[in-house]
Amino acid sequence: MVKVKKYSGLEIAIISAEEERQKRAFPEKKKKEKKKYYTYRKRERYPRDESAYNGGQENEFPIFLEYLIHAIDYVLDQYLPPNTELNDYLRFRDGLVCLHLQRYFGKSLRRSMGIIHYIVKRDFPDVKVPCFKTLNNYQNDSIFSSYFDKVIEITSQPLKDIETRFTTDGTGESTSCRTPWYSIKTKQEIKKKDHMIATVTSTVLLNSVIAVEVSDHEDPKTALTHIELASNNFAINHWSGDSFYLMRALCNKISEKGGQAHFRIKGNTITNAKGSQEWKRMTTLMKQKDEKEIDELNLRQNAESTNSAKKRKFGGYTRSKNEQSQINDIKNGWSCYNFSVLSRGFYEYDIKPAFLQYQPTRNFNPSTSYT
Repeated sequence: MVKVKKYSGLEIAIISAEEERQKRAFPEKKKKEKKKYYTYRKRERYPRDESAYNGGQENEFPIFLEYLIHAIDYVLDQYLPPNTELNDYLRFRDGLVCLHLQRYFGKSLRRSMGIIHYIVKRDFPDVKVPCFKTLNNYQNDSIFSSYFDKVIEITSQPLKDIETRFTTDGTGESTSCRTPWYSIKTKQEIKKKDHMIATVTSTVLLNSVIAVEVSDHEDPKTALTHIELASNNFAINHWSGDSFYLMRALCNKISEKGGQAHFRIKGNTITNAKGSQEWKRMTTLMKQKDEKEIDELNLRQNAESTNSAKKRKFGGYTRSKNEQSQINDIKNGWSCYNFSVLSRGFYEYDIKPAFLQYQPTRNFNPSTSYT
């Protein structure tokens, strides 16, 4: 018979205290919660040519200076109203060049005047720098907003042969405006920082931006316009987004343009078609945890990479005060970002934009000299 050692009350208390100390010193690791089905797959690593990648990064500014004037000339030649006088053409050309230079360096318009004069004198001798007040009026002009849209569009077109996947996401652009607000309940003045929302559609391979809509709120229906615009210049195979864009109308539009929709579903999402077979296909595969569908959805993360890259290079803010000026400034920032993508396209894929060799197709009506 094995004798069992009996412990006194004091010994039991000491042993218990030691066990508690050991638990505190070496706590048990908590089991990690199982990730959702659309995040557990391992992200694939894409090897890259470091020499070509470095070339694209190091020569962003020379490419920007080389491409800028050609892109603006192409846009104005194609999209200025009929019977535009030469004087008006020169104003738009000078204004767009100078505003792009101001936004590229991220300084206020007044502080940028010296930089603009220096670069224009060296690289754009046929451009005349307007005075500060005139440039400020240009930035407050709604007409310039449409030309920033066109510059964004034509700087994404050179990638049409390699880009077939797209993603839409919204990102906040902070402003320097603060709205005082008085709450009757708390009797406290609260100052909140205002933001503008940029709804951005970008490509997946090189993260080029093809369309930007700036507003004080985010609307998922904006993606419908972006899909229509993308279909004019690209072949759409796949289009992804987060649950904010989970709409049958978007699924139908993407399917109509020959692509497949990939939007993150919610817990209560149903698979009933209700007139959208693309919705049924997408939601059914997502609920079945189809690996290919999950991989396509995860490419939506490239939208976050696009937003991050633009904000690191050109800032995620605008110094402008009024709404129209903020819209123009934000679009201008995305336009500058697209030129940096073209630098990568040249060094990594040997892509040169067609607008570099473009010859004007119209003669502007003569007018008084531009002073």
